[in-house]
Amino acid sequence: MSQRRLRDELRDVFDSLSEPAHPALASRIRREIDERRAAPRPVPRLAVAAAVLVAGAVVASLLLAGHAFVRPPATPAGTPAPVPSPPAGAVPSPTPIAQATPTPASTRAAVLPGFSCAAQSGGAGTAGLTGVRAAAQTGYDRFVIQFAGPVAPYQVVPQASATFTTDPRGSPAPLAGTAGLKVTVSGVSNWTSLPGPTDVRPTGTQELVEARQVGAFEGVVTWGLGLARPACFRAYTLTGPNRLVIDVQA
Repeated sequence: MSQRRLRDELRDVFDSLSEPAHPALASRIRREIDERRAAPRPVPRLAVAAAVLVAGAVVASLLLAGHAFVRPPATPAGTPAPVPSPPAGAVPSPTPIAQATPTPASTRAAVLPGFSCAAQSGGAGTAGLTGVRAAAQTGYDRFVIQFAGPVAPYQVVPQASATFTTDPRGSPAPLAGTAGLKVTVSGVSNWTSLPGPTDVRPTGTQELVEARQVGAFEGVVTWGLGLARPACFRAYTLTGPNRLVIDVQA
């Protein structure tokens, strides 16, 4: 039922139940009713609430859209770029290792001991002897005893003559030259069957004129070096192969 129809019915009931009213009062009542008819109808509260909700949703969507297009602040000039972190489980690349530079031959030669006129010794352990050799070098003459293992204990003693004593017989063994070096090596495992020559006369040498084996008894092997004249020398060991080296200064 509409509001207008309801008002009309209420007015009819009021007129039927009431006594005749004063003409002025009745005129006033009718005027009030007519004015209410002409006045605009109030908007229902539910419609107002719905409009408010719709407007709020529109404003919120506009704010979110604007935020999505906001540019990030510019990075100041000179600021380094961030370094990306490696992914989880990634294995870091190994740091390259610097390779050692091979030592030149001139440097290796510089570490050799100096020449001396006094007795010299060294070596350790027990090893088999594999051979001997002698040759001329620039500035010195060289005598080499080679071993199958680490160089055995040795001793090099200078003497004023080129005559040696054999071991174990004790008989004299004169060599070429006027002076000599006695080379004694102990701990030789194959002293009963030594390979190679027992008497060497190198060619082209200046100081070393003869090298002879003068003793082999109970693991001790003795060599005599006949020199043209007394000279200083150096005795040392080398590897690859293992050997005792005796350089006689020219």
